[in-house]
Amino acid sequence: NSKFSKYLTDKTIGFFNVNINSEAYLREMPAYMAKYYSGLLGPQQDLVEWGLMALEIALDEKAIAEVMPGDHLVVVNGLRKFKKDYIDYTYDDDYNATEVKKTKEETLPVFIWMFTSKDRRLIKKGLEMAVSKQVGQVHDGIYAFSKQKAKDFPMYVLLKEDLVMVSNDSLSLNDIRQNKMNAPVNKDFAKLMKQNKMSAAIDLQKLPAMLKEMGVTPGRQWEATVAQLNQYGSTAVTSKGVVGNRAEVEMSTRLPQTSDGAISYLLDQIMAELNKK
Repeated sequence: NSKFSKYLTDKTIGFFNVNINSEAYLREMPAYMAKYYSGLLGPQQDLVEWGLMALEIALDEKAIAEVMPGDHLVVVNGLRKFKKDYIDYTYDDDYNATEVKKTKEETLPVFIWMFTSKDRRLIKKGLEMAVSKQVGQVHDGIYAFSKQKAKDFPMYVLLKEDLVMVSNDSLSLNDIRQNKMNAPVNKDFAKLMKQNKMSAAIDLQKLPAMLKEMGVTPGRQWEATVAQLNQYGSTAVTSKGVVGNRAEVEMSTRLPQTSDGAISYLLDQIMAELNKK
C-alpha cells in the first residue's frame, strides 16, 4: 500500500514490512495440510481429508483477501513516557504483607501496526461488539482497549481510509486521524519497503540515545560497541519473496565513512574483536 510510506518518517527508529498474497495462501492451505499432516492421524485420515475439503469449499479466498490482503507494516516512531500500574507490598511490625497498587512512568518505543483492509465491515463489527460488551471504548473514532493485567499497556485501534492501525499510543493515532503527521518521509526506508516483498530496518544512529532514554544499560562488554553505533547508518534485511522454489534474503549495513574506506574499516573492526580474545 503506497500510503504506508508517509508513516516512515525522520523520527522512525525501525520498521518491519511484509507482503503476503492472502488469497493464494488460503487457496493452497488445504492441499498443503492434506499433503503433510493428514497421514499423521492414521485411520482418521479420511475424516481429515473430508474436513479439509469442507474448509476449502467454505473459504472464500477472495472475500477474506478483501478483509486482509496481506500487506503489513510495523513501524517504531520514537519514544514516549507511559504510566504503568504495578503491585508493591508494605509490611507491618509483624511482617504481614499488604498489597499496594502503585503507578510509575516507563519510557517505551511507540509502535504502530497497520495493514490494508478493503472490506472493513467484519473488523468494524468486532470493534463495535467489544464496545457494547464494555471490553473497550471509542472516542473520536479511536477504539481503546484497557490493560487486562497490571503489567500490560492499553491498545488503540483506528480505521482510516483503507487502513487498520493498532498502536500502544493514542496520541500518535489521534495525530494521524487529524492529518497532523507532517514529519518528512524517510526516503531510504520508503524505498526499501517499496522494492521488496519483505523488509526490516533499524537506524543504528538512533539506538544509543534510545537505550539511554529508556534507562537500558548495556553490559560492560557491549558499552564500547553501543557507543560506536552512532557512527553507522541503517541496517536492513530484505527479500524479494519466493521465486519458483527459491527465496533469498539480503542484509546490508551502512558503515561509518572513513578516509580509508568501508572495507578497511570493517577489517579493522574484525581485527579489534579478534585481539580481545
